[in-house]
Amino acid sequence: MRSWAHFCCRILLYSSMKQIHAAGVVHSDVAPRNVVRGPQGALSVIDFESASVGHQCSGDDCEELKYLHEELHL
Repeated sequence: MRSWAHFCCRILLYSSMKQIHAAGVVHSDVAPRNVVRGPQGALSVIDFESASVGHQCSGDDCEELKYLHEELHL
């Protein structure tokens, strides 16, 4: 069960980052230290200090998303 839960968390994180990119934002510092789990178990991406706005995301061809996809073993 634990591996399925971890897999679901990785998918949720990737989905969240795709939504952030669709809104025109590049986080620029995606790392475990910038993902927190709330008391109800929800994941949140934090620390947008290095982020840039105005990103035209090319979807799965986006460098940050490709990096994250590989790092999350999806």
